[in-house]
Amino acid sequence: MSIFNGKDGWSKKVEHFVNEKHLQNVDKEYNDALRDIVISKSLFGSAPVLDRQSQYLTQYYQEMIDQNYILMRQNQEIIDLLKRKNN
Repeated sequence: MSIFNGKDGWSKKVEHFVNEKHLQNVDKEYNDALRDIVISKSLFGSAPVLDRQSQYLTQYYQEMIDQNYILMRQNQEIIDLLKRKNN
């Protein structure tokens, strides 16, 4: 299933997320995973934060997630370079 097909109502949010995180070049086999991330972020973002410790943990996990996006982009760049080198 393509994340940009618009059948489930999440396509615009997913497209915005992909553009925001510069993940346009990530292999299409990860489309469903990107869609799931957007849905999870939307649902988690609406949950109330009850105390300061929860706020700190939320910020910590968000930083880890952002680092993973950077790793995804870097890994895709490496994959693309390796493919070009082998051709």
